[in-house]
Parts: sequence; structure tokens; C-alpha cells
Amino acid sequence: MRSFSLPLVAIGLALSQTAAADSRAAISVSSQQQERLGIVSQQIARAEDVVLVEMVGRVKRAPSAVRAAVASFSGAITKLHVVPGAIVKVGDPLVSMSSRDFAATASLHAQALAEVRAAETALQRQKELLAGGLVTKGSVEEARSRAERARAIVAESSALAPTFAKQANGTGGYILHAPVAGRVGAFVAQVGDTVEAMTTLTSITTTKDMWIELQMPQQLIGSISIGDLIEFSGGARGKITSLTDVIDPTTRTA
Repeated sequence: MRSFSLPLVAIGLALSQTAAADSRAAISVSSQQQERLGIVSQQIARAEDVVLVEMVGRVKRAPSAVRAAVASFSGAITKLHVVPGAIVKVGDPLVSMSSRDFAATASLHAQALAEVRAAETALQRQKELLAGGLVTKGSVEEARSRAERARAIVAESSALAPTFAKQANGTGGYILHAPVAGRVGAFVAQVGDTVEAMTTLTSITTTKDMWIELQMPQQLIGSISIGDLIEFSGGARGKITSLTDVIDPTTRTA
């Protein structure tokens, strides 16, 4: 004969627990009792964001917002055409330079252009003579090779002189022109100073984009991801665009 005593006992326990839970839920507390007990009630709302940590950041220009103005050739600065903070357009003069290197390159470039013109004229003449049966095809090919070599020399010399470094009135120097439009920064050298080739003489800020650089505690590596929201003390918000997991041994931050 089968017995159901255990299930009945289980049901009895469940009913007693439910009744006890119902009796606890039925306890009411008056407003006076809440005040004496220090109970404060608030409405519960689902949190959209969770604050993980508060960090101090450093404001810096976005790398894409700054463009360098570089001296194409070594030389001495003879004139600054603008002052720091000035607004310039593309092609506006920034710095005049006196440069032997530029003068030599400009001379070679002029010679190469003359050689191209002479070679192309000779090539055209050889083609006309070939059409009249006065020269062989070999003479035309030789003239064509000469013209191609001259064009290659012109291309090489042109690459040494960017479009924003133009000759200044035949004085053996050049003018460094603004490569982009924007606000001019501080100059690293003044009139009379000598600078080497590829020296950044100033920078031009092209936009107002700013970056905030934060030092993330090492224990949070893996908890913060690209795209997470950042809220600043003034209420503005942004997103994390870049992360690194390289730890600074001094600050123990990433």
C-alpha cells in the first residue's frame, strides 16, 4: 500500500510558509512610525548607466586637428609673415627662408626643365624625319629615351620642393606657405635663426576638436571598453574612442 504522508507534509509546510509570508507582508507602518524609525521611502527606477570610477583627465587637441608647417630646406629665417594666433587660409605665406639648398635645388630643377624642352623638341624633329624616310626608328627611340630621362629628373626635383614652398622673387630663398586653413600656433624659431630641413616651424589648428586623456586604474582593465560613456563634471558626455593596456610602472595606470 502506497503512502502519501511525505507529500502531504511538504504541502503543509509550503502552506505554512506562504501564510507566514502573507502575514509579514501585511504589516503596515504609519507615517508617524516611519518618521520615528527614520524610514525614508523612494521610488525605484531602473538605472541606465553605472558609474565605475571617477578619474581626472587632461585636455589636449585631437591629433587630426593640428597640422605641422615644416621647413622643406635648411636655411635662415628672414621674415615671419604672421603672428601666433592669426587665422590663415591655404597658401597664405607664413615664413620667408634664405636657403642655399633650395637655391641649388631650384637651379637643378630649372636645368632639368630646359633639358625636357630640348629633348621633346628633338624627339618631335626625329619623328618628322622618320616620316620623311630620312632617319631610322633607332634614332627616334634614342630621342624618346632622352626625353624620358629628362622628365624623370624633373619629377625628382619637383618632389624635393612641395607646392607650399615656393621661390621668393629669385632671391635664392623660398616662402613657406600654409598647407591648410586654420589658426597659427607659436613659432619655434625667430628671424635670424637657422633651422635644419624638416624642422616644424609652427603648427596650424584646423578644428576645435578636443580629446580628454584619462589615466585608468590597472584594476579596471577589462571592465572599460571602447564606446563606453563618459560624463564630465559640467554634465557634458562623450565616448571612449581608444584604450591601451600598457601599464605605467610609476602611476600603475594605463
